[in-house]
Amino acid sequence: QVFLAAFLALSAVSTAASTVVNISTEAGFAGLTLTEPMTASARRFSSGAPAESSSNSALRSTTAGDEGSEADAEGSPYRVGFLGFGTIARSIASGLLNNGDGGKSLVRTPVQITRRSRALSSEFAASQPEGVVSVLDSNAEVVDGSDVVFLCVLPQHVEEVVKGATWDEGRHVLVSLASTTTLEELREWSGLPEGRVFRMICLPRVSKADSVSLVCPVPTPGLGTRSDGTHPVLSLCRALGGYVPCSTQKDLRTMMAVTGLMGPLYGIMHRNVKWLAERGIPEDDAGKFVAGMYTSMAGDALDRSDSNSAEVGGTGFLDDLIEEQTEGGLNEGALRYIKGEGVLDAYDEAMSRILTRLEGGNKAKEP
Repeated sequence: QVFLAAFLALSAVSTAASTVVNISTEAGFAGLTLTEPMTASARRFSSGAPAESSSNSALRSTTAGDEGSEADAEGSPYRVGFLGFGTIARSIASGLLNNGDGGKSLVRTPVQITRRSRALSSEFAASQPEGVVSVLDSNAEVVDGSDVVFLCVLPQHVEEVVKGATWDEGRHVLVSLASTTTLEELREWSGLPEGRVFRMICLPRVSKADSVSLVCPVPTPGLGTRSDGTHPVLSLCRALGGYVPCSTQKDLRTMMAVTGLMGPLYGIMHRNVKWLAERGIPEDDAGKFVAGMYTSMAGDALDRSDSNSAEVGGTGFLDDLIEEQTEGGLNEGALRYIKGEGVLDAYDEAMSRILTRLEGGNKAKEP
């Protein structure tokens, strides 16, 4: 429930990315210095509690060696690279470069990235101070110069890209953003062992360290962790706003179904704005109002999920929010109407269809 509330809250906010990175033609690695303080919502996601509290984590792994961020630990910053550089890669790079915890460093510059997509990588490199981003022409160069590699290419290109690089099982950690490529395939193609290969799902809002990511599997203590007990995947995801760990790929796919509702949410917001404009409200005013209202409503749900998590399980906090609507009032009447029209059932069906597509894309048998 925390992931759903966070997802809806953050989907309602427009995304923007500004980052410092080194970019390559096919791949890239980054070392980043984080200079801006982490936002309140980012602290909430990484701690699982409101910004003023650091206890009762709902969003962090409970495995040993996961206390504190890498920025607070001894040891050098991570060398981070990107194989493929589209919207999500740029958002992750921006989030890591621009959103630090108290100005401490998690990544070492320059960040190395591939030249694909050529337009995005070149534009991104040009937008950053000199020496922060390197654009490279080969995936192998990016992997060679990185400790943690974010794989951000389409599923049909994953095998070729991964096999085309040399991976060091004692140094590299591979984090795949490809939606349907399995952990088993990634380990086979890279030669990396368990504990050094992960799947991650996130939204572009990670560029503001104001989002929540899905991570699979839950890192195992001792596998891929540093001598100080920190794990690069969890440290970096925490810097991006927080994470929900998924123990199995089945759980990951199921959770991913919710991310497919970003389009419908924007579609509803678009209709809201058009409806207001048709009745004389300037579109600029309508757009700002609608985006702000959805952000506020979802934020209330996220706050309630935090405060009620210890007392109310499942959808209890949402039940409370619904019951708080005045009987016979505007909100209660609108909810009753759309339920009667089958709108909520259509959302269930949409998620089921998304899950079916995700399951159909997996060739290997998974846990």
